[in-house]
Amino acid sequence: MSDDNLKPATSRPSDDLTAEQLIKKYGSKSAAIRALDNQGYSVSEIAKKVGVIYQHARNVVLRPLKRNSANKEGANDDKQKEG
Repeated sequence: MSDDNLKPATSRPSDDLTAEQLIKKYGSKSAAIRALDNQGYSVSEIAKKVGVIYQHARNVVLRPLKRNSANKEGANDDKQKEG
């Protein structure tokens, strides 16, 4: 079995970027992890590419952004209605 069988058939935009380049491009490790997840990388691949432990990558992938979830639930709208 060759290593060619382990690579995806199509290349993804971040295939050739190093961990430092990914972090610089996306602004933080967590943002890079989310971007790679959106591109279809597995959590294991993400951890290796970004240079973090598997658990960190998994936590970022599974937990939504707090600021987005608050806005989606209308938390700010409730405060404006009360005041």
